[in-house]
Amino acid sequence: MSAGNNFRFITCSVLLIFSYFAENVANEPTPIVMWHGMGDSCCAFYSLGAIKEKLNASIPGVYVHSLKIGDNFLEDVENGYFMHPDSQIEMACEKIQQDSQLANGFNAIGFSQGAQFLRALVQRCPTPRIKNLISVGGQHQGVYGLPNCGALSNNACDYIRKLLNHAAYIDWVQKGLVQATYWHDPLNEEEYKKNSSFLADINNELVINETYKTNLLTKEWKVDIYSMSKLRVLFRTVLEKHPIIGNSVVYGTLCVAAEASQQTINKKILNKPSQPLDLETIGRYGIYGTGIGGPLLAVWYRYLDKKLPGATAKVVVKKMLIDQFLFTPQLLVIFYVTMSILERKEDLLAECKSKFAHTFLANCLFWLPGQAINFSLVPSIYRVTYVGTCSFAWIYILCWLKRQDVASSKPDDS
Repeated sequence: MSAGNNFRFITCSVLLIFSYFAENVANEPTPIVMWHGMGDSCCAFYSLGAIKEKLNASIPGVYVHSLKIGDNFLEDVENGYFMHPDSQIEMACEKIQQDSQLANGFNAIGFSQGAQFLRALVQRCPTPRIKNLISVGGQHQGVYGLPNCGALSNNACDYIRKLLNHAAYIDWVQKGLVQATYWHDPLNEEEYKKNSSFLADINNELVINETYKTNLLTKEWKVDIYSMSKLRVLFRTVLEKHPIIGNSVVYGTLCVAAEASQQTINKKILNKPSQPLDLETIGRYGIYGTGIGGPLLAVWYRYLDKKLPGATAKVVVKKMLIDQFLFTPQLLVIFYVTMSILERKEDLLAECKSKFAHTFLANCLFWLPGQAINFSLVPSIYRVTYVGTCSFAWIYILCWLKRQDVASSKPDDS
């Protein structure tokens, strides 16, 4: 099934269900509330923005409220990673209660983690009433482990899983990282129940909350129309059909998340009193990652795989050397110059000249082993996504290097 057909399937499934409600309302269709998933936002043109347009076109007169958790686009994306679900649900409840067009109830669609947050909204915020809830790939029993390890051995998978388990249940991780709050280790239920700060509560696994139970039972129905396995298929087909656009969006999102998490640690966790995040800087990383870095990487890896197909030791070494010593220096220059342009600096090359050597050395130490794994084990269509994921760690280093003052070599305040 093509990416377009997958998108049409998910959209049409939603439309068919809500068209039924539209036909059974005299003049005014029931309003719709949507909640996005991790790394997304309320109104992105390539995701919920497009679905909202489809709903408006297919159900004339329908009011669609796509929840924005924060005051702007970047805060909405950031909060999907770092604002505890309890706070997100409380904010969503206030927004819904303040929207007069939702006063008589509404239908709801949740995507990925947004689905379980909407289910928690049903349990904790009963008014106005959610008439029907559609969960699209919601992780209602949580997430755990690495179900598709690819070339990694089972022992390696188990080791990484243990590391994730240890980190996910640490108190400050539970408080600071949204995805940790629905990490569910089925092999250690007691630790999960003891340390889970969100999922165990809404699943009534600690004590039976009769209010949660009552609020769920008063809802008319709930249906999961798209499983996580189909979402993985959708992700793969999007990358196959639109590799440059798909990988650019993924890489840009990961750049934003990495910079936002790095700032969160520096400004909110390690710094007392905490400081507000620099949204302009986060935005610049989003522009670079989505508009420049992502497309360049996507085109480069397609070219490299075409010219040097295969994953033999000889081919992998060639790819590593060409990538590291031919492409990477140019990419680093583009990065520093682009950021200088976005920062409106007078001398666009000063920062690059000052920091290039140290950045390139750090890049070699980090990426040579990383790219050995990339070229030998990772399928071609996942290359940019793999690089973007590794960039979580690399951008921490890059951000630190960029923060070094050109003149005095002391960290700046950005």
